[in-house]
Amino acid sequence: MSALVNALSASPVLRGATPAELAAIAPLFHERKLTAREVLWSENDLAEELALVVRGMLEVLVGSRRISTIGPGELVGEASAFIAEEVRTSTIRAIGPAELLLLSRGALATLRASHGTIYDLLLAHALRTLASRVETTLARLSELSHGKLARASAGAHDGQKRRTASWGVTSPIPAMRPRCACCARWAGTSPASSSRPS
Repeated sequence: MSALVNALSASPVLRGATPAELAAIAPLFHERKLTAREVLWSENDLAEELALVVRGMLEVLVGSRRISTIGPGELVGEASAFIAEEVRTSTIRAIGPAELLLLSRGALATLRASHGTIYDLLLAHALRTLASRVETTLARLSELSHGKLARASAGAHDGQKRRTASWGVTSPIPAMRPRCACCARWAGTSPASSSRPS
């Protein structure tokens, strides 16, 4: 078994593929070596390929902030590579020396036509990656919105205290009671007397 096939078989993403299938698709990949801190792709680059990490570690950067790392056996760029004219949403950079196997979008199309099982494995992984990113983004948005709501609530409370102090009011504003019996039952209070004439 060639070193290329060994590298492909080591990836959990391709675990369902047979050695014969891996040997057949190996020529579609090409090797690339990165030095420490060398950039594989930059944010906003056109997504033309995906990569399988054979050795070394990569970091995923958004702006200058590291958001994750990718190690041997893992794919990177697969979510973008399946979508035509998609751009990279992050920069991928080697932490130290790294070796990769790259698969171009053209080779991906060949894979789809002649090795559907492998294509399906890669596509399923890409979909899981996208779903995970959406989930992470929604969780982050939720955290941010809760933080803003908490700050807004605290600000409103502080404003109420300031207004209370400036108006010289020392007691809380009394709760309003429902004006009719049906609302009183719902609120668990007694109705206020009506001011309308009988």
